Amino acid sequence: MSNGLRPLKRTRFVAAAALLAAAATLCPCRATAEDPKASDLLADCDSPEAAAFLYCVAYFEGISDAIQGLKFAGLDVGVCFPEEATVGRSVLLVRDWIRENPAYHDLKPVQAVLPALRNVYPCDTPSAIGANDRESDRAVQFE
Repeated sequence: MSNGLRPLKRTRFVAAAALLAAAATLCPCRATAEDPKASDLLADCDSPEAAAFLYCVAYFEGISDAIQGLKFAGLDVGVCFPEEATVGRSVLLVRDWIRENPAYHDLKPVQAVLPALRNVYPCDTPSAIGANDRESDRAVQFE
C-alpha cells in the first residue's frame, strides 16, 4: 500500500518539514512580544544561522506572492519583477537597499520591503513582468 509519495519525494518532504519546524521554534528574532522592525528583518537576512535566514527568505516570498496577487487583482503596487529575477538575488538586493536606507529601520518590515522592491524592480524597465499590463492606476500603499 502506497501513500502516493515516492521514497525520494517522501524524504525531501520530511526534510523540508523538519527544517520549517526548526525555523519556527529556533528563530530568536521572533521571541519577543514586540512588533518586528525592518532592522530585525535585516538582521535575519544577514544571519549566518539557517533558521533566521530562512525566515528572511520566507518573509520575502510572502511579500512577493502578495504583490503578484494584488497585481492579478488589478491593483498597481509599483513593483515589476524582471523575468530573470530569482528569490536569492532579490533578497540580497532588498537587504542591501534596506541597509543603505536607515530611515526605514524602525518601521514595520513591509514598510521597508515594499519601497525597496519599488526601487530595485521599478515598472519602467522593458523586461519587467507586468510593466505594460497594469489595468488600474490605483496604487496600494503599505506605509
